[in-house]
Amino acid sequence: MPKPRLIIFFFFFLACNITFAYSQMNSFKMMADYLAESSHRDINIVENNNVLKIYYWPIGFRDEYQGYVDAKKTVLKYINQIENNGIESLEFIQTSWGIPVITTKLYRKNDIKSEVFVKDYHVCEKVQPSLFPARKLLLLFDIPVTMNFGQPFDPFIFKTGIRPELRLKICKGVIAYTQIEFYIHNEYDVHEYVYPGSTGILLMKTINDNTLTFTNIGIMGTDIYGVDEEINISLYNNLFALEFHGGIYGDYEFKNSKFKYYKFDKNLALLKFLYFNEKYDCVLKFFGGRFLYGDKGVGCEISRVFNEVEIGFTGIKSGGDIAANVFFSIPFFPKSRRSLAKHGISFKKSFHCKYWYYSNDLGKEPMLPTSIKSITGYSNPHHFSFMSKFYKNHDNTE
Repeated sequence: MPKPRLIIFFFFFLACNITFAYSQMNSFKMMADYLAESSHRDINIVENNNVLKIYYWPIGFRDEYQGYVDAKKTVLKYINQIENNGIESLEFIQTSWGIPVITTKLYRKNDIKSEVFVKDYHVCEKVQPSLFPARKLLLLFDIPVTMNFGQPFDPFIFKTGIRPELRLKICKGVIAYTQIEFYIHNEYDVHEYVYPGSTGILLMKTINDNTLTFTNIGIMGTDIYGVDEEINISLYNNLFALEFHGGIYGDYEFKNSKFKYYKFDKNLALLKFLYFNEKYDCVLKFFGGRFLYGDKGVGCEISRVFNEVEIGFTGIKSGGDIAANVFFSIPFFPKSRRSLAKHGISFKKSFHCKYWYYSNDLGKEPMLPTSIKSITGYSNPHHFSFMSKFYKNHDNTE
């Protein structure tokens, strides 16, 4: 027969552990609730071997770094309520549509009352099932503007309106999307008031800690359809990266409310090498291969983000032809962004403008936009590190 003292001690020990576990889970639940109130989604909080992992998607934030700062403040506020938690480090794992895109690690060197953090950024491991309801349907609004040079008495020919886009998360890493453009002003065709935009299915997959793949099937833009593949491999803690972008495509037309598809007669096969500079928050890219309309050549691109304004230049040489592109992005500042994000409505994060020059008067872009940039945004280690230093030197946001 066990002694009564041992039985009492056993039940007392069990009760203490149950109470601690309940208190811990309650604090985690409070964290998740407040993260959701701040317009984060896909929230999951897991503790393993004294490491607290926070999965979140900053859907309501224009800049992904600001989403991280908000998530960190919320977590640090409630982690102190967990007594004797033994947590030695935190990992803030930022996701997009269920796919991990960047991790921020915070290491503890002292006790919980005097925290010191060391940061490291890398592509993180696969996301565990979310404990908080994810946003499966998202409505985005954009303002498309297409412009060309006209005659001296009418120097600009343009069309503009509004472009709503529906995105539906079918399962982890699989998104169905569709766009439609409604023109308010259209000098290209005064009888054209509506035109279909990009429509298709995007498949995203994390191969390992350093490799992401994107497969895009459907209509891409207003005149191309096909199958598009992108592979991104991060090297040396994302100081460098290798990318492959390729696929097969064909032209299509939309006239008199009918689609007309042409055969697959276009190919794209580009190999890219990227260098990320943390000090100036810029990216230098070299690429070469086969461009969209059959010509082969090489090119380079440099872009820099000034806080949240991106400016860049692209140059391409193929045979005797030259193509050059100047582009910039200016962020929008809608005050209702975070409140609308709770209901699955979002605005495009920035106004994006680009101008192409062609020596052969082709008048068509030699490359397709990448799905990687549209999904990950500015979730890059060099951008996060730059923004962290920027705010520490200015207004001490962190």
